[in-house]
Amino acid sequence: MSTEPEQIGPEQRAEKLRKAREEMVRDEMLEGQKDFDSWLTKEGYDPIKPDEVAPPVDWFIKDICPFDGIALLSADAKAGKSSLLYDLAIGSALGTGSLKGPDGKWALDVGGKPVKTLYVDTENSRGLCIRRLDTLCRERGIDKKQITESGALKILPLVRRKIVPHLKSDSASMEENRETALAFGQRIKKAGYRVVIFDILRDCFPYDELGRGENDGAFIARMYELMSVIVAETGACVLIAHHHNKSGDESKGSKSTSGHNTIQATPHTLLSLFEMRKDYEENEDRDFKLLVSGRETKGGTIHLRGRSSFDDVCRVFESVPKPVKEKKPPGRQSGDRRKIAEDILDAVLFKEPGLLDRQTKPSEWLQLVSRVKEAYPEWQKSPDTLRTYLTEELVSAGRVLVIDKARGIYQVVR
Repeated sequence: MSTEPEQIGPEQRAEKLRKAREEMVRDEMLEGQKDFDSWLTKEGYDPIKPDEVAPPVDWFIKDICPFDGIALLSADAKAGKSSLLYDLAIGSALGTGSLKGPDGKWALDVGGKPVKTLYVDTENSRGLCIRRLDTLCRERGIDKKQITESGALKILPLVRRKIVPHLKSDSASMEENRETALAFGQRIKKAGYRVVIFDILRDCFPYDELGRGENDGAFIARMYELMSVIVAETGACVLIAHHHNKSGDESKGSKSTSGHNTIQATPHTLLSLFEMRKDYEENEDRDFKLLVSGRETKGGTIHLRGRSSFDDVCRVFESVPKPVKEKKPPGRQSGDRRKIAEDILDAVLFKEPGLLDRQTKPSEWLQLVSRVKEAYPEWQKSPDTLRTYLTEELVSAGRVLVIDKARGIYQVVR
């Protein structure tokens, strides 16, 4: 029986050649993949593995700010950001949190476990740091020794006389500063600190002879690189305080951080504190909102109320429910408002006849009204409305005189 070579046509021959080329390419790619994986391992890279499961988020502030990252708190100058940060540092060291609400819960909740916290204060005097710490601890009903003797909270006032501990010097190279930041991170890791607060950002990078600072994107990026060295070494949350710019509508949250947009783009978590308005009377409680955004958190708004501490050293914040805006009932006339305002005034005078013919301020007026309004549902108005009754309705009715509008001084005359 004779056999003859198999005859294949041009199409079959082309298909065999195609498969041979595919096998060759596949073998080259497999070899290339092995070489690439070997290079990744050698260089210290760690790609995600096929069966790798994401670990749960390690929260510093529950659902808001994680460990192992950089956070930024920004606000206008004198808005109270340092007071808020000091209270958060105390709450962190205690394991509670900050911004307690009327329901007893903490808006900034650290989960009940004390966290060792280091606060680097570059702009406040040593005396003010001590007074602020004393005051906020007393507001919580504790002695500062309770959290400072053990090192659970360490306050480091620099008063701009010493460079921040993660920089070698203003004239040092980036490599020298990186080595200093690494050494600083190693020290605080060994001491067990997992939260490091820098107050304030402008002192966290060296100023050079060219005057580069917060408006220089490359300069800011290098500052964050040093912060990232600390985070990578410690797994801590590095929280930095910064100012808002001077433009934008604060009440709508349209203000942003001062300086180059790299300042706001780099952190993992952004906390922005806004004062709702500016026309407050002296010693009057102030309303704020804290906007939260970030890569882990879903974001949101926390409503706050800030009052002066008992010794006027700092501001004391607490969380409050979202304000409810009053809606004017259909057909309500200005005369209705005036009548309610006069009824309230008469009730106040019945309780406090000494108010007649003496000067007062809206803040005192609100206190006096609070004593009488509970019995009348139609008097359950917002502080803004009750204040307007005094400063507009009763003034228009001739029952109150404006003594000094700029200073908020009025006088009930009859």
